[in-house]
Amino acid sequence: MVNHVRQCDKETIKATLDAMFEDGLYSWGIIVMTYVFIRKCAQRSREQGKDKDTIEQLAQFVGEYVEDRCTQWIEQREGWDDFCQTFMKNTHNSRATAIKPMVIAVVTMTLAYK
Repeated sequence: MVNHVRQCDKETIKATLDAMFEDGLYSWGIIVMTYVFIRKCAQRSREQGKDKDTIEQLAQFVGEYVEDRCTQWIEQREGWDDFCQTFMKNTHNSRATAIKPMVIAVVTMTLAYK
């Protein structure tokens, strides 16, 4: 998807995310893909010479977008514990377990533009 996006600015990212969520059908997969998309945008922005602050602002923007758009859906599923049940059926189901993939994503994104 990001290969079809020429610029990774807030307007383009918002338009892309709006298209991803336009059918109103939410899932953990679409939420995860949102973070994959911004990771790729961050990588592309870095390759285009954007500074670290600009990339951090894009990541913050997407975090706020997901919060605004998905919080109610996530809460209806009893939070990130449902994420664990969906994707980590064979692991201990806890918030700490749910946080691990997010921490990995943040660290990966941080390392991508160092």
